[in-house]
Amino acid sequence: MTSQLNEYEQQRERTIERNRARLLALGIPGLVNAVTEDVQKNSAPKKKAAKRKRDTSQPSRQSRRLHGEDAPEQDELALFKINGDCPFCGKVLQQGHKAHLERCIDSGRPRLDALREQANVEEDPLDAEELRQIELTKEAERIKRQDEKLHELELSGLVDFSEEHAEFMVQGSKGKHYKVALQDEKQTCQCMDYRLRRHACKHIRLVLTQLGIVDAASEWHEAVVGKLKQLESSDHPD
Repeated sequence: MTSQLNEYEQQRERTIERNRARLLALGIPGLVNAVTEDVQKNSAPKKKAAKRKRDTSQPSRQSRRLHGEDAPEQDELALFKINGDCPFCGKVLQQGHKAHLERCIDSGRPRLDALREQANVEEDPLDAEELRQIELTKEAERIKRQDEKLHELELSGLVDFSEEHAEFMVQGSKGKHYKVALQDEKQTCQCMDYRLRRHACKHIRLVLTQLGIVDAASEWHEAVVGKLKQLESSDHPD
């Protein structure tokens, strides 16, 4: 048995035997048994805990900024703040947008636009017509909210005008200035609302309202010419 042990194990066995002999000489057999059991317990090979195999297709570290479930999508939060209505439940808020959006996301509630798309596919023509009426009503409410905010804006004036386009500077409610451009094909604005949704934001609507062409944006050139003539006649009365 001893010949099968390495040098370290043989030295340990000799030390154990010497300690056992000393304890027996002192007449303490109980300690001999305790020492023997302790040695046997400590000398028994320990089983290694099985290591979980990591999925090599995934990165070893997960970014909290990119993967945190507590952080709502920035585009959704920005649209919520701009439009005032939650993209998930449709509730209109003036503050507390981030916390409300997190609750809607955590609840697993689907987005309203996803529900609308599903309804367009699954519902019968009557329900589709009802849904269209709801959409029109919601759009009317959005335009109404825009009109209510127009008094918070200020039209700074025409900064560029040609046959191709007319550009205006509009001061927002928080003092920021945005350039609104009117063209035959489209109307554009530098604000976040337009960059995200590509629709007629409140700044574009303000310019169209000032020109009197809210429902006829394609007539922008004639409207600008008419405004310039009005200003000229007011500066030089007969």
